[in-house]
Amino acid sequence: MNSALVSELSTMETIRDAEKCLKLLDQIDNLLETNRMDIQECAGLFKLTASNNAKVKSRVWNLMVKVCQEDKEFAFMLIASLNKDLQDPNPLIRSSSLSTLASIPGLDQFAVPAIRKGLEDENPAVRIAAVTGVGKLWLHSTNSVKEHGLIDDLYTALRDMNSTVIVFTLQTLVFLLEKDGGIILSRKLVSHFLSRLPNFPDQEFCCIAEYLPAANKDLDIVLSILNQLDSYLDTKNGSVVLSTAKLFTKLVYPHHAQLQSSLVRRLSPVMSHWLRQSKSREFQELLLDFCLSLDQQYFKQFAKEKDLVKMRSKDSEELKEKKIQFLLRLADQDSAREIMNTLLNLLPSTSKLNAIIIQGACDISQLAKEQNPQMRADCLQNLDMLLKSEATLYLPLILKADLRLDPTLDKDSKPVRDLVQTIFQKTSAVGGMNQVQETPSLLPHILTILQHFGHVSKNAPYLLEALFLQFNQSADNHQLIKQNGGKMLPDMTSSKNGAKLASKKSAKSEHDTTFVYSCFLSAAVALFHVYPAVCQPILSQIFFTCSNINDYQLHLQLKSHYQALAFKASKAGGS
Repeated sequence: MNSALVSELSTMETIRDAEKCLKLLDQIDNLLETNRMDIQECAGLFKLTASNNAKVKSRVWNLMVKVCQEDKEFAFMLIASLNKDLQDPNPLIRSSSLSTLASIPGLDQFAVPAIRKGLEDENPAVRIAAVTGVGKLWLHSTNSVKEHGLIDDLYTALRDMNSTVIVFTLQTLVFLLEKDGGIILSRKLVSHFLSRLPNFPDQEFCCIAEYLPAANKDLDIVLSILNQLDSYLDTKNGSVVLSTAKLFTKLVYPHHAQLQSSLVRRLSPVMSHWLRQSKSREFQELLLDFCLSLDQQYFKQFAKEKDLVKMRSKDSEELKEKKIQFLLRLADQDSAREIMNTLLNLLPSTSKLNAIIIQGACDISQLAKEQNPQMRADCLQNLDMLLKSEATLYLPLILKADLRLDPTLDKDSKPVRDLVQTIFQKTSAVGGMNQVQETPSLLPHILTILQHFGHVSKNAPYLLEALFLQFNQSADNHQLIKQNGGKMLPDMTSSKNGAKLASKKSAKSEHDTTFVYSCFLSAAVALFHVYPAVCQPILSQIFFTCSNINDYQLHLQLKSHYQALAFKASKAGGS
């Protein structure tokens, strides 16, 4: 089948019919992509280079490059035809032959002069092919590019009068010089760019702006760019404004920090304007990404504005997340309460956003802790109400959040006590225990709360016991450690396969399990001091279990707690 297809493509009738030829080439591409045809079978298609159709030639030359990757000798059969196409009056044919020469290893002696001639071609498409040809030659013959001074030729090409040629040249130079310190933009070269930029299409202006920060070391150049491109911040094209803003921030910071305050005053109202009026969700994401990369000086200016970002039902989860992060950056002592309430009113949302909102509310409730302690109390009360209303949804989120609870300062705080009691109550319920069993990562969080705030509930020791028995009897834990001769050892069966399976148990899993036992130990000792009679049985169980786990750090912790308890008991007995 493949040979018949190649034969049909090689007939003069097909060669003269460009439309038919392209359709058959589509079939060839499909066969190659699906590994139903070997690239060597395409060698016979070399005859198609006799076509006068530029699209056909381009497709065939691309195939010939792939053939030459498998058969290096075949490349020399193509030289005459490639050199002929380099002289073709059609610039598309000249371009494809130049790209082909540059792509085939071993033809450097032909590719270099072709590239040099192409860089001076009257047609910009050919000049672009010559520029990208340097990059293609670099991939397989780096030394040829360096030895023949083609990098210097590219620097010369940056003075081209065609904006597209300049952009491709910049991109190629950045690629070639990435590991050698990057592109160097002289003052004269930057002046040339600045003189040409008014004639650049918007898309190419944005590309040039991406590379101009390479000139950020010279203050005079920086000032020249800032002054000449300042008006671009007032254009009606958001992409141009955003590209200009990115350029300015990269030019100024950190090399010229003395200009930072002026730039903040200039950019802040511009960004505020676009944050308000932008309708494109894609552009909003790009704009927010940039704003979130700015330092807090900008957000002090943004905070003076009202309603910079609004949540909309049609916003994607990613866009909502960026808006929430922006609101969090805006929060200060004056706006913290309003922003906290705004965030909490967004609940419930997606699982990811719920976690960000709850953590964000906890964080900003701390901003005015001393001046306005009621705000933090309100935040905790809101979390308490959420937990009471829908524990299945909010218990894991609240347990994983950094609630900023202080064992000393919050010891007698009513909102803290209420929230902790609700956490204990909802965890003790069947649904809560199931959630902890299904999500073991919740255990350290609840155990930490038990350790520091177990005194708020007389049921705390019973919750600790229930959690310990559930964890200790879990199937996964029994696979990790089993009692054997008084010691907890990895599960090793008598068979070789069993031993291999046991040896593959992740070190992380063992570490996590030991860490959980450490948390149980700390919580049990803390609760024992509060409820000694009730806690003695569970404390004994936890001590016994931890003593049989082969972990040095856990044993040190166990010994330390034991000695402290023995010392306390001896003092009590002596008195």
